[in-house]
Amino acid sequence: MTSKPSQQLLENQFGEKIISAAVIYIIAAFILVAQLVLTMQIDDRLVDRSRFEINRELTAVFQTTRTAIYRWLEQELENVEFWSEHEDVRRVSRALVLSTELKAESNVRAVDDYQAYLDKVLAPVLERSDVLGYGLLTLDGVVLAGSNPSDRGKKRHTKEIFDLLDKVLNRSQAGITMPTRSHSQYYAAMHAAAAVYDDDNNPIAILKINLDPELGFTEILQRGTIGESGESYAFNRQGKMISQSRFDQDLRKIGLVAELARSILTVDIRDPGVNLLEGHRPTLIREKQPLTLMAQSAIGQGDGSNLDGYRDYRGVPVIGRWMWDPVYEFGFATEIDVDEAYASVNATRKLFFILSGIMGSLVLLLTAFFIWNRNRS
Repeated sequence: MTSKPSQQLLENQFGEKIISAAVIYIIAAFILVAQLVLTMQIDDRLVDRSRFEINRELTAVFQTTRTAIYRWLEQELENVEFWSEHEDVRRVSRALVLSTELKAESNVRAVDDYQAYLDKVLAPVLERSDVLGYGLLTLDGVVLAGSNPSDRGKKRHTKEIFDLLDKVLNRSQAGITMPTRSHSQYYAAMHAAAAVYDDDNNPIAILKINLDPELGFTEILQRGTIGESGESYAFNRQGKMISQSRFDQDLRKIGLVAELARSILTVDIRDPGVNLLEGHRPTLIREKQPLTLMAQSAIGQGDGSNLDGYRDYRGVPVIGRWMWDPVYEFGFATEIDVDEAYASVNATRKLFFILSGIMGSLVLLLTAFFIWNRNRS
Protein backbone atom coordinates (compact mmCIF):
# COMPACT_ATOMS: atom_id res chain seq x y z
CA MET A 1 0.00 0.00 0.00
CA THR A 2 2.87 2.39 0.74
CA SER A 3 4.52 1.70 -2.60
CA LYS A 4 1.85 3.55 -4.65
CA PRO A 5 2.30 6.98 -3.00
CA SER A 6 6.08 6.51 -3.14
CA GLN A 7 5.90 5.64 -6.81
CA GLN A 8 3.62 8.58 -7.45
CA LEU A 9 6.09 10.87 -5.66
CA LEU A 10 8.97 9.59 -7.80
CA GLU A 11 6.96 10.13 -10.94
CA ASN A 12 6.12 13.67 -9.83
CA GLN A 13 9.75 14.41 -9.03
CA PHE A 14 10.85 12.96 -12.39
CA GLY A 15 8.29 15.11 -14.17
CA GLU A 16 9.44 18.19 -12.31
CA LYS A 17 13.05 17.46 -13.30
CA ILE A 18 12.08 17.11 -16.96
CA ILE A 19 10.18 20.39 -16.81
CA SER A 20 13.08 22.08 -15.00
CA ALA A 21 15.55 20.74 -17.56
CA ALA A 22 13.33 21.95 -20.41
CA VAL A 23 13.12 25.41 -18.84
CA ILE A 24 16.89 25.48 -18.41
CA TYR A 25 17.40 24.42 -22.03
CA ILE A 26 15.00 27.11 -23.21
CA ILE A 27 16.76 29.76 -21.14
CA ALA A 28 20.17 28.58 -22.37
CA ALA A 29 18.93 28.57 -25.97
CA PHE A 30 17.52 32.07 -25.50
CA ILE A 31 20.84 33.28 -24.10
CA LEU A 32 22.76 31.70 -26.99
CA VAL A 33 20.42 33.16 -29.63
CA ALA A 34 20.56 36.58 -27.96
CA GLN A 35 24.35 36.33 -27.83
CA LEU A 36 24.48 35.34 -31.51
CA VAL A 37 22.23 38.24 -32.55
CA LEU A 38 24.25 40.67 -30.43
CA THR A 39 27.50 39.28 -31.85
CA MET A 40 26.30 39.76 -35.43
CA GLN A 41 25.07 43.29 -34.70
CA ILE A 42 28.35 44.26 -33.08
CA ASP A 43 30.26 42.67 -35.97
CA ASP A 44 28.20 44.63 -38.50
CA ARG A 45 28.94 47.83 -36.60
CA LEU A 46 32.64 46.98 -36.48
CA VAL A 47 32.68 46.40 -40.24
CA ASP A 48 30.68 49.56 -40.98
CA ARG A 49 32.89 51.65 -38.72
CA SER A 50 36.08 50.25 -40.21
CA ARG A 51 34.83 50.84 -43.77
CA PHE A 52 33.99 54.41 -42.80
CA GLU A 53 37.47 54.99 -41.35
CA ILE A 54 39.22 53.31 -44.28
CA ASN A 55 37.16 55.30 -46.79
CA ARG A 56 37.92 58.52 -44.92
CA GLU A 57 41.67 57.86 -44.94
CA LEU A 58 41.62 56.71 -48.57
CA THR A 59 39.62 59.78 -49.61
CA ALA A 60 41.95 62.12 -47.71
CA VAL A 61 45.03 60.74 -49.52
CA PHE A 62 43.17 60.76 -52.85
CA GLN A 63 41.97 64.36 -52.52
CA THR A 64 45.33 65.62 -51.28
CA THR A 65 47.06 63.98 -54.24
CA ARG A 66 44.49 65.32 -56.69
CA THR A 67 44.89 68.84 -55.34
CA ALA A 68 48.67 68.59 -55.64
CA ILE A 69 48.46 67.32 -59.23
CA TYR A 70 46.19 70.16 -60.33
CA ARG A 71 48.30 72.73 -58.54
CA TRP A 72 51.39 71.43 -60.35
CA LEU A 73 49.61 71.44 -63.73
CA GLU A 74 48.41 75.00 -63.18
CA GLN A 75 51.91 76.10 -62.21
CA GLU A 76 53.37 74.62 -65.40
CA LEU A 77 50.70 76.34 -67.50
CA GLU A 78 51.37 79.65 -65.78
CA ASN A 79 55.09 79.14 -66.26
CA VAL A 80 54.92 78.57 -70.01
CA GLU A 81 52.49 81.48 -70.38
CA PHE A 82 54.86 83.74 -68.45
CA TRP A 83 57.78 82.94 -70.74
CA SER A 84 55.69 83.14 -73.91
CA GLU A 85 54.80 86.71 -72.88
CA HIS A 86 58.40 87.62 -72.02
CA GLU A 87 59.46 90.57 -74.17
CA ASP A 88 62.77 88.98 -75.21
CA VAL A 89 61.01 85.77 -76.25
CA ARG A 90 58.49 87.76 -78.29
CA ARG A 91 61.25 89.80 -79.95
CA VAL A 92 63.30 86.73 -80.87
CA SER A 93 60.17 84.98 -82.11
CA ARG A 94 59.35 87.85 -84.45
CA ALA A 95 62.90 87.85 -85.80
CA LEU A 96 63.00 84.08 -86.30
CA VAL A 97 59.62 84.01 -88.05
CA LEU A 98 60.82 86.71 -90.45
CA SER A 99 64.06 84.85 -91.12
CA THR A 100 62.40 81.55 -92.06
CA GLU A 101 61.77 82.71 -95.62
CA LEU A 102 65.38 83.83 -96.13
CA LYS A 103 68.03 81.23 -96.91
CA ALA A 104 71.13 83.43 -96.98
CA GLU A 105 74.14 82.27 -95.00
CA SER A 106 74.10 85.50 -93.00
CA ASN A 107 70.56 84.70 -91.90
CA VAL A 108 71.63 81.23 -90.81
CA ARG A 109 74.28 82.83 -88.63
CA ALA A 110 71.67 85.23 -87.31
CA VAL A 111 69.40 82.30 -86.43
CA ASP A 112 72.30 80.75 -84.51
CA ASP A 113 72.74 84.01 -82.63
CA TYR A 114 69.02 84.18 -81.86
CA GLN A 115 69.14 80.56 -80.66
CA ALA A 116 72.02 81.34 -78.29
CA TYR A 117 70.25 84.43 -77.02
CA LEU A 118 67.02 82.52 -76.47
CA ASP A 119 68.93 79.84 -74.53
CA LYS A 120 70.27 82.60 -72.29
CA VAL A 121 66.83 84.15 -71.78
CA LEU A 122 65.27 80.79 -70.90
CA ALA A 123 68.18 79.72 -68.68
CA PRO A 124 66.06 79.93 -65.47
CA VAL A 125 63.71 77.38 -67.02
CA LEU A 126 66.38 75.11 -68.47
CA GLU A 127 68.21 74.95 -65.13
CA ARG A 128 65.28 73.13 -63.53
CA SER A 129 65.95 69.43 -63.02
CA ASP A 130 62.50 68.44 -64.31
CA VAL A 131 62.83 70.40 -67.59
CA LEU A 132 64.12 68.38 -70.55
CA GLY A 133 64.34 71.28 -72.98
CA TYR A 134 62.25 73.67 -75.05
CA GLY A 135 61.18 74.39 -78.58
CA LEU A 136 60.03 77.54 -80.36
CA LEU A 137 57.71 76.51 -83.19
CA THR A 138 55.88 78.13 -86.08
CA LEU A 139 52.10 77.96 -85.96
CA ASP A 140 52.15 74.80 -88.11
CA GLY A 141 54.77 73.11 -85.93
CA VAL A 142 58.09 73.78 -87.68
CA VAL A 143 60.93 74.13 -85.14
CA LEU A 144 62.45 77.63 -85.22
CA ALA A 145 64.78 77.13 -82.27
CA GLY A 146 65.17 74.78 -79.36
CA SER A 147 67.32 72.67 -77.12
CA ASN A 148 68.03 70.26 -79.96
CA PRO A 149 69.47 72.31 -82.86
CA SER A 150 69.16 69.34 -85.24
CA ASP A 151 65.37 69.68 -85.05
CA ARG A 152 65.43 73.18 -86.56
CA GLY A 153 63.31 73.44 -89.68
CA LYS A 154 61.59 70.09 -89.01
CA LYS A 155 58.25 68.85 -87.71
CA ARG A 156 59.39 65.97 -85.55
CA HIS A 157 56.36 65.77 -83.30
CA THR A 158 54.06 63.07 -81.98
CA LYS A 159 50.30 63.16 -82.55
CA GLU A 160 49.82 64.36 -78.98
CA ILE A 161 52.02 67.40 -79.61
CA PHE A 162 50.19 68.33 -82.82
CA ASP A 163 46.89 68.02 -80.91
CA LEU A 164 48.37 70.27 -78.23
CA LEU A 165 49.37 72.93 -80.79
CA ASP A 166 45.85 72.89 -82.22
CA LYS A 167 44.32 73.35 -78.75
CA VAL A 168 46.69 76.21 -77.91
CA LEU A 169 45.76 78.09 -81.08
CA ASN A 170 42.03 77.27 -81.10
CA ARG A 171 41.45 78.03 -77.42
CA SER A 172 43.93 80.90 -77.16
CA GLN A 173 45.28 79.53 -73.90
CA ALA A 174 48.18 77.43 -72.68
CA GLY A 175 47.93 73.66 -72.73
CA ILE A 176 49.80 70.62 -71.51
CA THR A 177 49.99 66.98 -72.58
CA MET A 178 50.03 63.96 -70.37
CA PRO A 179 53.20 61.82 -70.49
CA THR A 180 53.90 60.42 -73.96
CA ARG A 181 56.72 58.64 -75.74
CA SER A 182 59.42 61.04 -76.81
CA HIS A 183 61.11 60.93 -80.22
CA SER A 184 64.30 62.26 -78.61
CA GLN A 185 66.70 60.52 -76.24
CA TYR A 186 64.23 60.86 -73.37
CA TYR A 187 62.05 57.88 -72.43
CA ALA A 188 58.91 59.94 -71.83
CA ALA A 189 57.98 63.59 -71.76
CA MET A 190 55.19 66.03 -71.00
CA HIS A 191 54.84 69.20 -73.07
CA ALA A 192 53.49 72.55 -71.92
CA ALA A 193 52.84 75.07 -74.67
CA ALA A 194 51.57 78.63 -75.12
CA ALA A 195 51.23 80.96 -78.08
CA VAL A 196 53.61 83.91 -78.58
CA TYR A 197 51.78 87.04 -79.74
CA ASP A 198 52.91 90.10 -81.68
CA ASP A 199 52.08 93.69 -80.79
CA ASP A 200 48.70 93.36 -82.53
CA ASN A 201 47.83 90.34 -80.36
CA ASN A 202 48.12 87.92 -83.26
CA PRO A 203 49.81 84.55 -82.62
CA ILE A 204 53.12 84.28 -84.45
CA ALA A 205 54.80 81.29 -82.77
CA ILE A 206 54.37 78.66 -80.05
CA LEU A 207 56.70 78.15 -77.10
CA LYS A 208 56.88 74.54 -75.91
CA ILE A 209 58.60 73.46 -72.69
CA ASN A 210 59.39 69.75 -72.35
CA LEU A 211 59.00 68.26 -68.87
CA ASP A 212 60.25 65.04 -67.31
CA PRO A 213 57.14 63.26 -65.94
CA GLU A 214 59.24 61.03 -63.68
CA LEU A 215 60.40 64.02 -61.64
CA GLY A 216 57.40 66.31 -61.31
CA PHE A 217 54.26 64.41 -62.21
CA THR A 218 55.27 61.01 -60.84
CA GLU A 219 56.85 62.38 -57.66
CA ILE A 220 53.54 63.94 -56.67
CA LEU A 221 51.67 60.69 -57.29
CA GLN A 222 54.22 58.61 -55.41
CA ARG A 223 53.75 60.83 -52.37
CA GLY A 224 50.07 59.85 -52.44
CA THR A 225 50.59 56.58 -50.61
CA ILE A 226 48.58 54.91 -47.90
CA GLY A 227 50.10 52.20 -45.73
CA GLU A 228 52.78 49.84 -46.97
CA SER A 229 50.96 48.59 -50.07
CA GLY A 230 49.11 51.73 -51.15
CA GLU A 231 49.95 53.77 -54.23
CA SER A 232 48.56 56.46 -56.49
CA TYR A 233 49.11 56.30 -60.24
CA ALA A 234 47.82 57.89 -63.44
CA PHE A 235 46.64 56.34 -66.71
CA ASN A 236 45.38 57.42 -70.12
CA ARG A 237 42.25 56.54 -72.09
CA GLN A 238 43.90 53.42 -73.51
CA GLY A 239 44.44 52.12 -69.97
CA LYS A 240 48.21 52.67 -70.11
CA MET A 241 50.01 53.72 -66.94
CA ILE A 242 51.47 57.21 -67.45
CA SER A 243 53.30 57.52 -64.14
CA GLN A 244 55.94 55.44 -62.45
CA SER A 245 54.71 52.57 -60.28
CA ARG A 246 55.98 52.09 -56.73
CA PHE A 247 56.35 48.40 -57.49
CA ASP A 248 58.75 48.28 -60.44
CA GLN A 249 60.79 45.58 -58.71
CA ASP A 250 57.72 43.35 -58.34
CA LEU A 251 56.63 44.13 -61.90
CA ARG A 252 60.00 42.96 -63.23
CA LYS A 253 59.74 39.72 -61.23
CA ILE A 254 56.31 38.89 -62.66
CA GLY A 255 57.24 39.91 -66.20
CA LEU A 256 55.09 43.02 -66.66
CA VAL A 257 58.18 45.21 -67.05
CA ALA A 258 61.43 44.22 -68.79
CA GLU A 259 64.63 44.18 -66.75
CA LEU A 260 65.91 47.59 -67.89
CA ALA A 261 62.51 49.15 -68.64
CA ARG A 262 60.22 51.27 -66.48
CA SER A 263 56.53 51.00 -65.73
CA ILE A 264 55.63 54.45 -67.09
CA LEU A 265 54.05 54.06 -70.56
CA THR A 266 54.73 50.32 -70.35
CA VAL A 267 52.22 48.74 -67.98
CA ASP A 268 48.60 48.28 -69.06
CA ILE A 269 46.02 48.61 -66.27
CA ARG A 270 44.56 45.18 -67.04
CA ASP A 271 43.11 42.47 -64.80
CA PRO A 272 45.10 39.22 -65.20
CA GLY A 273 42.37 37.28 -63.38
CA VAL A 274 44.86 35.80 -60.90
CA ASN A 275 47.32 37.12 -58.35
CA LEU A 276 50.60 37.29 -60.27
CA LEU A 277 52.61 37.95 -57.09
CA GLU A 278 51.59 34.51 -55.81
CA GLY A 279 53.07 32.84 -58.88
CA HIS A 280 49.78 32.16 -60.69
CA ARG A 281 49.68 32.44 -64.47
CA PRO A 282 46.78 34.07 -66.35
CA THR A 283 44.84 32.14 -69.00
CA LEU A 284 44.73 35.14 -71.38
CA ILE A 285 47.64 37.02 -72.89
CA ARG A 286 48.06 40.57 -71.60
CA GLU A 287 46.56 42.26 -74.67
CA LYS A 288 43.32 40.27 -74.35
CA GLN A 289 42.86 40.78 -70.62
CA PRO A 290 40.11 43.29 -69.69
CA LEU A 291 40.92 46.57 -68.02
CA THR A 292 40.64 46.47 -64.24
CA LEU A 293 37.31 47.33 -62.67
CA MET A 294 38.78 50.66 -61.63
CA ALA A 295 40.08 51.57 -65.09
CA GLN A 296 36.83 50.57 -66.80
CA SER A 297 34.78 52.62 -64.35
CA ALA A 298 37.05 55.67 -64.52
CA ILE A 299 37.30 55.79 -68.33
CA GLY A 300 33.66 54.91 -68.90
CA GLN A 301 31.88 56.64 -66.03
CA GLY A 302 34.25 59.02 -64.26
CA ASP A 303 34.82 59.33 -60.52
CA GLY A 304 34.17 56.32 -58.31
CA SER A 305 35.33 54.08 -55.48
CA ASN A 306 35.21 50.47 -54.34
CA LEU A 307 35.65 49.26 -50.75
CA ASP A 308 34.70 45.63 -51.40
CA GLY A 309 37.81 44.73 -53.35
CA TYR A 310 38.85 44.18 -56.98
CA ARG A 311 42.01 43.00 -58.72
CA ASP A 312 44.59 45.59 -59.77
CA TYR A 313 47.05 45.31 -62.69
CA ARG A 314 49.10 42.77 -60.67
CA GLY A 315 46.03 40.71 -59.87
CA VAL A 316 46.28 41.70 -56.20
CA PRO A 317 42.91 42.36 -54.47
CA VAL A 318 42.77 46.08 -53.62
CA ILE A 319 40.29 48.76 -52.67
CA GLY A 320 40.49 52.19 -54.20
CA ARG A 321 39.17 55.56 -55.23
CA TRP A 322 39.56 57.06 -58.70
CA MET A 323 38.73 59.93 -61.04
CA TRP A 324 38.76 60.84 -64.72
CA ASP A 325 39.53 64.32 -66.03
CA PRO A 326 37.99 64.95 -69.48
CA VAL A 327 39.91 68.22 -69.94
CA TYR A 328 43.44 66.90 -69.45
CA GLU A 329 42.37 63.43 -70.65
CA PHE A 330 43.80 61.35 -67.84
CA GLY A 331 42.67 59.39 -64.83
CA PHE A 332 44.30 58.57 -61.56
CA ALA A 333 43.60 56.21 -58.70
CA THR A 334 44.65 55.69 -55.10
CA GLU A 335 44.62 52.04 -54.04
CA ILE A 336 45.69 49.82 -51.14
CA ASP A 337 45.76 46.03 -50.79
CA VAL A 338 42.60 44.57 -49.25
CA ASP A 339 44.63 42.49 -46.79
CA GLU A 340 46.36 45.55 -45.37
CA ALA A 341 43.31 47.80 -45.45
CA TYR A 342 41.21 45.39 -43.40
CA ALA A 343 43.99 43.77 -41.36
CA SER A 344 43.17 45.67 -38.17
CA VAL A 345 39.41 45.14 -38.25
CA ASN A 346 39.81 41.48 -39.27
CA ALA A 347 42.09 40.90 -36.27
CA THR A 348 39.53 42.63 -34.00
CA ARG A 349 36.69 40.57 -35.47
CA LYS A 350 38.65 37.36 -35.04
CA LEU A 351 39.32 38.14 -31.38
CA PHE A 352 35.69 39.14 -30.87
CA PHE A 353 34.40 35.87 -32.39
CA ILE A 354 36.82 33.87 -30.25
CA LEU A 355 35.58 35.60 -27.08
CA SER A 356 31.98 35.15 -28.19
CA GLY A 357 32.63 31.48 -28.83
CA ILE A 358 34.18 31.08 -25.39
CA MET A 359 31.17 32.77 -23.77
CA GLY A 360 28.79 30.51 -25.71
CA SER A 361 30.75 27.44 -24.66
CA LEU A 362 30.62 28.55 -21.03
CA VAL A 363 26.84 28.90 -21.25
CA LEU A 364 26.58 25.35 -22.60
CA LEU A 365 28.94 23.96 -19.97
CA LEU A 366 27.14 25.71 -17.13
CA THR A 367 23.79 24.48 -18.46
CA ALA A 368 25.01 20.90 -18.70
CA PHE A 369 26.58 21.10 -15.24
CA PHE A 370 23.40 22.54 -13.69
CA ILE A 371 21.21 19.81 -15.19
CA TRP A 372 23.67 17.09 -14.20
CA ASN A 373 23.78 18.43 -10.64
CA ARG A 374 19.95 18.51 -10.39
CA ASN A 375 19.70 14.96 -11.70
CA ARG A 376 22.14 13.77 -9.03
CA SER A 377 20.09 15.41 -6.30
